[in-house]
Amino acid sequence: MKNMVIRLAGFVLAIQLILSGQSAKADLYYFNYSDTTGNVINGTLATTTQTPSPYTGLDLSTWGSMTLSGSGNAKAYNGDYYLVSGGPGNSPIPYYPPAYFDNLLFPTGNSNLDPNNTGINKPGGFLDYDGLLFTSGGSNPTYIDIYFRNNAYSLLITGNDINANPLLNTGQNGTFSISTPEPSSLTLLIPGIGCLTALLGIRRRMTAVA
Repeated sequence: MKNMVIRLAGFVLAIQLILSGQSAKADLYYFNYSDTTGNVINGTLATTTQTPSPYTGLDLSTWGSMTLSGSGNAKAYNGDYYLVSGGPGNSPIPYYPPAYFDNLLFPTGNSNLDPNNTGINKPGGFLDYDGLLFTSGGSNPTYIDIYFRNNAYSLLITGNDINANPLLNTGQNGTFSISTPEPSSLTLLIPGIGCLTALLGIRRRMTAVA
């Protein structure tokens, strides 16, 4: 219940930021991932446009959530995940130090402009070599990184592994797409989510009293 409230609150704040007249600096995206093994991801990202060099004009994901589902090789980790704060510079992925994330999104498919990996052949994609990092949260979290390499998208999954090895790397066999919600849909969505959040708060208080 607590995670649901946090997720809804974050989504409302992201939408309000976009509708507050700062659309040139903030955007909301839906994204979808699928690969040849049968893994499927549907999610939402809120981004802000960066100004400091060398990230000027690039979009940093500042809030997001996703659901992993399907019958692919990652099905043991199906569930809800939330964006890990970080970027735009690359940071190590927990439990697997050789890998990094930067939470950069390239809406026009120009990830070849990624300043974090200048020595890597980088054909354009919506994500770069480091990609987006999500976590399940909790006392023993799982981390999922969605990244772009060799003209395809992939999942890197890590967890509490004492051998510092990834739990799973799906290989270079995925596709990734993004879309933007209609502004009218966002306007209608805010009151509905606000009411649901309030109801969840009332239910929690009633449970505490009981």
